[in-house]
Amino acid sequence: DGKIGINESSPAVFGVHSSQSSESVYYRADSGSVDTIFGSSTALGYAIAGTTSNHDLTLWANNAERLRITSAGQLLHGHNASIGLGRDFETSSTSGYGGIAINRFSADTGSGGLDFVKSRNASLGGNTIVQSDDNIGAITWRGADGTDFATPAAQIKVAVDGTPGSNDMPGRIVFYTTADGASSVTERLRIDSSGRVLIGSTAKAGDSALQVYTSDQLHPAIRTNSPNSNGYTMFGDAYQADESNVN
Repeated sequence: DGKIGINESSPAVFGVHSSQSSESVYYRADSGSVDTIFGSSTALGYAIAGTTSNHDLTLWANNAERLRITSAGQLLHGHNASIGLGRDFETSSTSGYGGIAINRFSADTGSGGLDFVKSRNASLGGNTIVQSDDNIGAITWRGADGTDFATPAAQIKVAVDGTPGSNDMPGRIVFYTTADGASSVTERLRIDSSGRVLIGSTAKAGDSALQVYTSDQLHPAIRTNSPNSNGYTMFGDAYQADESNVN
């Protein structure tokens, strides 16, 4: 009936049965440099597919590589090499559809999500409480500068903003941009755990909900004016300390 069984008396079409706790099918190229295994084990509780040597594992579709797991454990989508940022997952594309979509379809108020998790435990899955000022997650935007992709243009970062405890995690969100001629980001705005908005400073003064600082005495910290220049409002230092102008 065309069925093939290796150590298997009743194969569906093609079957290999092994009593070993590792691979069931083992392949070695003529050069002997790349070993490929496939298998599964009830004792291990999972299936196995991959390489036993120091080589990448690739998945192909339509005669082209689509996905790669490097020997170091990086997952690369759309490219056969990392661009050098050291992230565990990278997706690369030359099309207008490059990116990641997070979709959810449900008749409720829920949505798709993206979670950043931080623990002070050095073991995977370990739950050791974080401390104030620990960074929890960041989103960074970078552009090619003719040398590499390392220089950031802007960043949003979240950090612990106080003393955490069981079911208590005070946090702040901070916005950064890189100035012209600079190679690193500078903080521009933060929202702290109490909801205060600080612009131009990391130190709060009092309980004001919006606090704006400037070290430039020639220009106001806040300025509003109409497009026809009939009038404007300025708040901040001019040449005299604590001087405010309303015109």
